[in-house]
Amino acid sequence: MRVLYVSGTDGVHDRRMIDAWADHGVDVSALVLDPAAPDVGLFATTAERFQPDVVHAGPVPTIAFVVAQAWSGPLIAMSWGFDLMADVEADDAMRDRASAVLARADVVIVDNDAVYERARSLGAADAAIVRFPWGIDHQRFRPEGGDLRAEFGIDGAATCIVSVRRHEALYDVETLVRAFEGVRSTLREGVLLLAGGGSRTPVLRAMVEDAGASDAVIFLGELEGEQLASLYRTADVYVSTSTVDGSSISLLEAMASGAVPVVTDIPGNRQWVPEGVGVRFPVGDHEQLGAVLLELEADPARRARMGEAAARLAQEHADWRDGARRLRGAADLAVARHARRAVS
Repeated sequence: MRVLYVSGTDGVHDRRMIDAWADHGVDVSALVLDPAAPDVGLFATTAERFQPDVVHAGPVPTIAFVVAQAWSGPLIAMSWGFDLMADVEADDAMRDRASAVLARADVVIVDNDAVYERARSLGAADAAIVRFPWGIDHQRFRPEGGDLRAEFGIDGAATCIVSVRRHEALYDVETLVRAFEGVRSTLREGVLLLAGGGSRTPVLRAMVEDAGASDAVIFLGELEGEQLASLYRTADVYVSTSTVDGSSISLLEAMASGAVPVVTDIPGNRQWVPEGVGVRFPVGDHEQLGAVLLELEADPARRARMGEAAARLAQEHADWRDGARRLRGAADLAVARHARRAVS
């Protein structure tokens, strides 16, 4: 089996997917196209040279759309969550492209229930949809192990609030900073740890400085590997203020590490953060978020129960190995469905 993996990025999740194909006996080649201006000629040339049995492409309305124009063989279209949950809502042309791809694709990969329902509403056939949980590495992300408190001089009694979302408008980290500013004087020893970076980092730093909160907010920059795992174990509370998500990998990593998830009440989060596991709050509502932080800070026993429940849910339902095993089956299904559709 030869699979050509086509994406608009070359990030850690792309590399995990490529490795998963290779680990399950597939000859895989990868191609990165510029999502702003995908080069259909480059794809066609690469496909002609590699001669894949299946092409695996996403996001749906951009990369997979271009691929679908030039590839007549078995096609797996993979949603990255944001493409079907946000992009298609913001642009009618994107919605039309997504619908065209979902009708053309032999297999459609989605990462959670909300994206599954959206794919169906846009025209994907039930028989074509494969649920692929973007699980995590439980050997790395677990409650046991060291944290970063000593490294940053954080008192053991302090409540550590952590975010690792990118500093871009989509992730709305400003709402977390506003919430923290609003309750900082009431939190006994609250510390906010902001990992990641992006175009909004200067704005976030200015907000912190203007509020006189620099002593309680630490900007960590980009973290990976064991440093990231240690950060999650440092967290009493993990916050995601994202305006859109499918199955957020960082959320699953934090949950597996025992942090209490406090997340926006959006469809992609509801599957992973039910009542008793964490708390959801309305998008952009910094006052409600601040109230939640105060409640959790005041009730360590509740935090402990939720942290244990979160780790258990992630352990049972978010194992990367479970999803990776489904890839070969998805390729076989794409080949079989393509053959049946060609005959009909």
